[in-house]
Amino acid sequence: MRRLVRSFWGPRQESVEEVAARWTALLKRLGEIEPAVFGPWTGVSDFGPDPSVEVETEALAAYLRESNADDGRLDRTGYRLALHTSARQTVQVSISGSAGGLSELVPMVVVIAITAPDDSPSLPYTEILRALAESWDIDVGDVTDDDILDALEDDGLGPGDRSIGWGGYLSQRRAALLSDSGLSLPGKAEPMTHGGVLLDLSGVGTVEDLVALNRQLRATGALEPLPPPMDRRDRLGAGGPQQVGCSEAAAPGEAVNQGPRPRPTGRPFSVRDAVAAVEVLLTRPVPADGPTNREGDPDSGEWTGSFGAGFRLTRLWESRGYFGVSGPDWNAAQEESEAYLAALAAELEQRWGPHRDVSMRPYLFRSYADEPMPPLFAEICSFDLYGDLLVWGPLDTPEGQRWVAVSVSQCDEDAPHIMLAATGDSPVTEPDE
Repeated sequence: MRRLVRSFWGPRQESVEEVAARWTALLKRLGEIEPAVFGPWTGVSDFGPDPSVEVETEALAAYLRESNADDGRLDRTGYRLALHTSARQTVQVSISGSAGGLSELVPMVVVIAITAPDDSPSLPYTEILRALAESWDIDVGDVTDDDILDALEDDGLGPGDRSIGWGGYLSQRRAALLSDSGLSLPGKAEPMTHGGVLLDLSGVGTVEDLVALNRQLRATGALEPLPPPMDRRDRLGAGGPQQVGCSEAAAPGEAVNQGPRPRPTGRPFSVRDAVAAVEVLLTRPVPADGPTNREGDPDSGEWTGSFGAGFRLTRLWESRGYFGVSGPDWNAAQEESEAYLAALAAELEQRWGPHRDVSMRPYLFRSYADEPMPPLFAEICSFDLYGDLLVWGPLDTPEGQRWVAVSVSQCDEDAPHIMLAATGDSPVTEPDE
């Protein structure tokens, strides 16, 4: 059985020390709730063994600096952290999230994934959500599982849409909408320090009952996302809170770039459509062997995907071209395309947990030297797309174990950004040197 305790909030710039202090408060609080479950903690390393992580503010700040490359965008994207407990523990826990950024496109998020045997004692999930809400001053949160998420998706809920499950948290603004509606919820509703409300719905009868309850909540406006860009000063008005980072801004909805301003990349990107395309990719069989073949749009003939021995590859999104585009506009497009990838990764991490980064740099050198490489990497290199891959797996699917990778990059500075997704039947890793 797997349950997720999720939290989301809008732009809130914080220093690495402030982010580390919040992480420390959360992890220590979790350790107090269930000492045998929450800890000790291990990081996720792209190279070598996963490092042990000390739960102290100074040590966590140092780890955040080390594990987040300072590419000039940390003030926008925030600091990312991914931790897990030992695989030898009966109850396994992973935590991942991004915090401290001012991105208008990507929500700040922390997700706790807990996997336990079906016959193990239930954990106090509402208290775990309380710890998240109080540590991070969140906008909205929930306690959910795969059955609830599948049922909500069948009911029309998409990536970026918020929901509640066996538990929920609504910030002050959302709680006020619920109160004004007069809707009476089952279970317990407890006022919180920051003005929000913590919902314990563990006594609700069935998943179908929770789906119906989500419909009612959406009708009140209490689960509505704030359309991106998430600019609170424009959208909350003079009477609304003005502090950047308060917990009243919601996460983006279906289309990441539907806002009043033109986007630098020039073409819309939908997280919902991208996630759906990845899910379709996972349902398609992977050839065991044979040559690599390419697929094209029946009308335009443009490349849309490839398949070959052990892999399938598809184009998720493509921007405009940038010939003659000025430096500042080009930089803005770079940032926006990476924000789109981060938004997709955030949704996939809610399904599969933290990703691992796989560099294409070794394959770039192999391509230059005309050295052999696995068919998936050879096909990506044939398009001169060398952006780092964000990789999940192994994942259990009806087709067997699969690995999934996504990336965004250009073949040259004037060319469009292309976002790719790949699936394969073997680990997606860097070559052994």
